[in-house]
Amino acid sequence: MSPDSLASSMQAAENVDTISSLAELAAFADYSLVDTLTADPHSNAEGIDHSPRQVISGHYVPVAPTPIKDPVYVAHSKDFFRELGLDNSLAKNPDFIKLFSGDLSQV
Repeated sequence: MSPDSLASSMQAAENVDTISSLAELAAFADYSLVDTLTADPHSNAEGIDHSPRQVISGHYVPVAPTPIKDPVYVAHSKDFFRELGLDNSLAKNPDFIKLFSGDLSQV
């Protein structure tokens, strides 16, 4: 790829709309894989099932994450965010930080 075409490709990538809020991100949620699987019938419906055990009669055990108390932004990959279509400002959004630290209270 020539330097001119590379620069043109990078410019085009920067002009692509990115996801900049949790509401926009939620619109892309797709649970179709989970919908095709069977939860372990012995699992807890609320996801309070953090004990390791063998799952014999299901594909997975739904487990609710344990939220981190007072999470803080540390770092993120700008390249990876670009590949995912996420705006870099989202990484420092307090609600985004909480969500990706296990706090599902806003979901």
